[in-house]
Formats: sequence, C-alpha cells, structure tokens
Amino acid sequence: MQFIDKVAQLTAAERIFAARAWLLAPVVEASLYATGLDTTMRWIERAPRRRRAAAVDPIRGEGLVGTAFRYHPLLRGTCLARSVAQYVLHRSDGTRATLVVGVRRQGADLKAHSWVEPTASAPPDGPYEPILRAESVP
Repeated sequence: MQFIDKVAQLTAAERIFAARAWLLAPVVEASLYATGLDTTMRWIERAPRRRRAAAVDPIRGEGLVGTAFRYHPLLRGTCLARSVAQYVLHRSDGTRATLVVGVRRQGADLKAHSWVEPTASAPPDGPYEPILRAESVP
C-alpha cells in the first residue's frame, strides 16, 4: 500500500497527531542530544496542555510517532526520542499516558529501552526494570 493511501485511511485526529509528531521529532532529538533527558523533561513539564476533542490513544500513537520518525530525514529515531515525542503529544492533548525508561543486564552490559504506556499500571512482564516513570495526568 502506498504512503498516500495509508494517510488517507487515517482519521483527522490521527493525521494531525502524525503531523505534529513529524514536526516535534527534530526538536526532541536535538534537546536530548544537547541537554539530556532531565533538561528535556523539565521543558516538557512546563509546556502548556490543551485538551483535544478527538485525542489519539497511546497504543495508536506509538505507530503514528514511529511512522513520523521513519519518514523524517536525518533523524535516528531511537526509542527514547520516539517515546519522549509521543509522551509530549499525549501530555499536551490531555491524554493519560506514562513515559517509562527501563534497564536490564545482558551479560556485563546494561541495556536501556523506553516506551509509553496507556496508564501508570503495573510494570509489564518484560525484561526491563523501570527506572523512570513520568505520568501525564489530564
């Protein structure tokens, strides 16, 4: 299926969410690269919130943000950048979502991963132990 056909199948709210993710992607990547996660999260927490009539749920938002990063030139699109961008969008829309950063040991190495959950529920039964949780409360 062509990219244009896929876009045509999205709802208006999903198209807006994806466009906002595409615009936000370089800002998030630049902030994470230049200032790190702590400073990036501080400016996110200060950003205004708006409640949207037709918000996108976090499960659907993950795919839309991933696509926005995939079609953006020159971006790496790490799980952290994608998750932070998705969290920013849900937070600004007034949608309940939780940004989670987790770690796990793999031999002598420490591996990290980040994701967005729909709520601040119990940690998933996965290999990553959460070390940071940031909840977006509407």
